[in-house]
Formats: sequence, C-alpha cells, structure tokens
Amino acid sequence: MAAPSLISKLNTLVQILLVILVVCDAGPWPLPDLLIEGLIWGALATTVLSGLDYVVVWYRRARMRGWLD
Repeated sequence: MAAPSLISKLNTLVQILLVILVVCDAGPWPLPDLLIEGLIWGALATTVLSGLDYVVVWYRRARMRGWLD
C-alpha cells in the first residue's frame, strides 16, 4: 500500500500555497517576486525529493519481496 511520506505531504502543501499565491499576485494582492520565485524553487526541490523518496522506498520493498532477484 502506498502511503504519503512526510516530504510528499510537504510537497503538496508547497504546491497548493504556490498556486494560491500566484493567483493572488495576478489579482488583488501583488506579492514580491522573490516570494513567488522561492516557492517555485521550493516546489521543485520537494517534488524531486518526494520522487526520489518513493523510488528508494519501493525499491527496498521490491528487494525484500524478492521481486528484483
């Protein structure tokens, strides 16, 4: 069973926050470019880390079950 990891949950939070703030920036509340750029890089980093985490976890599970022998 696939359960979300902590980094995956953080990634989801960062992505949702990024979307909300981009919409706010385009509409009623102009925000500093540095904030948006920081969230973009944060979303990129947590996406990559989350993906790597899932690869490592599922690789280990497959090895333990003998699927990769």
